[in-house]
Amino acid sequence: MEPPRIRVEILDLRDESLFRQVHALQIKAFGSFDASLLRNIMLDGRPESVLYGAYSPEDNSLIGVNGFVAHSVHQDGVTGLAYQSCISATNPDYKGKGAFSAVINHAKQALAAEGGAFIFGYPNSKSGPIFTGKLGFSLAQAGL
Repeated sequence: MEPPRIRVEILDLRDESLFRQVHALQIKAFGSFDASLLRNIMLDGRPESVLYGAYSPEDNSLIGVNGFVAHSVHQDGVTGLAYQSCISATNPDYKGKGAFSAVINHAKQALAAEGGAFIFGYPNSKSGPIFTGKLGFSLAQAGL
């Protein structure tokens, strides 16, 4: 029998109760997190930007989030969207249990299905090895 799976869905932060849940998760993960940053990045930017949440299979609580900020990209006369991975947080009680991977893998499929060109980010020392190892991303040189 397959173990229960982490559920991933889009989070609408215009719902104030959900916004408070996400902000509380950010605080639990980092100790502090400015709510205005969350609001500015995920609500005041491009409408194509999206925040995904991961829910525990045991009690259906929010255990992880990751935002994807939409950016226009232009190549060979074609304009499309690339998504910057950001606003990531995982409940410390669930670190290493697949919440982050579930969100990223879901987003890779969902954003590609919506026409997204690629996902990019600026991983830190903890998330970098997960992105390049477990999740199959590659490193690219940043710059102009």
